Amino acid sequence: MIWPVMSAEYRPAVPADALTIAVVVDNEVTRRGVAAVVQQVPEVRLRAGPDGADVVIASPRALSRADSLLGHDDGRQHKLLVLLDEPDQVDIVRWLTPDGYLLATDLTPESLHRTLTQVADGQLVVPTELSRHLLRLATGRTRRDRVRAPVLTARERETLALLAEGLSNRQIGRRLGVSEHGAKRLVGNIMTKLDSPNRTLAVAIALRERLIQAEPA
Repeated sequence: MIWPVMSAEYRPAVPADALTIAVVVDNEVTRRGVAAVVQQVPEVRLRAGPDGADVVIASPRALSRADSLLGHDDGRQHKLLVLLDEPDQVDIVRWLTPDGYLLATDLTPESLHRTLTQVADGQLVVPTELSRHLLRLATGRTRRDRVRAPVLTARERETLALLAEGLSNRQIGRRLGVSEHGAKRLVGNIMTKLDSPNRTLAVAIALRERLIQAEPA
């Protein structure tokens, strides 16, 4: 990918309460390129390291070397966006529960701004190309895996539909009238029944098994 060169005249003013972003990438060229994109997003401040950052953008390799960046929804202080060079890299980090994904090939100040807005709203952000890859991954499971469709309770189906909307555990809890812990337990049950390591693949499997219907484009 050819990273954009930030022009001197396009350096937006950064308010004191701006969202702080840390870029943790093992490749220096890629890190500088992502940092240049971050600096072109309005109301965002680039931070030297992940400590104290609101959002961390990290590559799979960097994540494998830094335990402090990992954790579940309620276990880390920052939002986590995983930066992928290609969609199939998601297979390496299927065990993660990030707040969203970024594809380096599609990364622009505009797309990053949209992603940060969605993440701040509690949505799980998955680029379209990555969604297609996950659907292919779910469809490619063995025939033995498909013999018996998972049986979900009515409450779990409600939860699954909200997962497909990209809602966080807290938002799901509010919609269902249960606690965040209760929502987390429902999500965990769904992932176990669908034999899925993360929420994104769980939705892909649910679409394949027609447990939920895809929203019309």
